[in-house]
Amino acid sequence: MPNLKKFSWLKNEGKKRLYYAVYEIKKNCLKSLLSNFNIANKSKFYYSYKLNAITKKSSISFYKNACFETALSRSAFSLFKYSRHFCKFFASSGLFCGMRKSSF
Repeated sequence: MPNLKKFSWLKNEGKKRLYYAVYEIKKNCLKSLLSNFNIANKSKFYYSYKLNAITKKSSISFYKNACFETALSRSAFSLFKYSRHFCKFFASSGLFCGMRKSSF
């Protein structure tokens, strides 16, 4: 039976990453319009309202660096998206080329 907690974590994490991909350009454009001195204050109020309406889950700080197999956030390598235990297993099996035993 598959681990349902792992799949729910992947589903939630995928939603957060989708929010980030969709709203990042929009947030940057609104921030640049707010910092522009040539725009009237009435327009700036509208842009700040639009910026505050964007969900806070679209921030990069909501990302959680965790293992895809175990969904544990402790000691997960960001390069492989696996925990150190799975990296050691895959490296000793020969799936990750160029890794040495001394790196564990």
